[in-house]
Amino acid sequence: MKLIKIILGILLFVVPIGFHLTSTGFFMMAPIGALATDSGDTSFAVHTFKWYSDGGRVEYILDWENAAEIWASLWMMQIEFLDTDMSTTGVFTVIILFAIALYVFLSFFNDKTISLVADIIMIACAIMALIAFLIVTDDFGVIFDTNIPIFAIAGGILGLIGLFYSLKQKK
Repeated sequence: MKLIKIILGILLFVVPIGFHLTSTGFFMMAPIGALATDSGDTSFAVHTFKWYSDGGRVEYILDWENAAEIWASLWMMQIEFLDTDMSTTGVFTVIILFAIALYVFLSFFNDKTISLVADIIMIACAIMALIAFLIVTDDFGVIFDTNIPIFAIAGGILGLIGLFYSLKQKK
């Protein structure tokens, strides 16, 4: 079970928090970046540390190169004409990024209590991903035809299965 949790935890870095299908393409935002496909043009934007500073966020907005970077900035930032703050979805995505790393790290240990804590962290990640997804859907939902909270589903299932398994092992 430990190896399965480690492998699935690593895969969660690329599982999209949200999948948004439009009539011309799709957008996905994962903890490590954004993927955008629109009218045949596919682009990827990696999670960048520019989002953590005021100057970096402004520089990022002024230097968009593709649709994925535009989508990533809409997801990660609250933009008001060159006055940018990290959005709630951005903060949750950053927390999820580091929480997955903690989950993978804790999965290396054989201690049942540590395994239980890791599973609770994964359930919390699923809840944060769902909240972030719902916020973005509420803010930009009119431009999307189909929205699926993939990370919330995958992380929630993984966390619950792991939690039940950890509780069973604890007895």
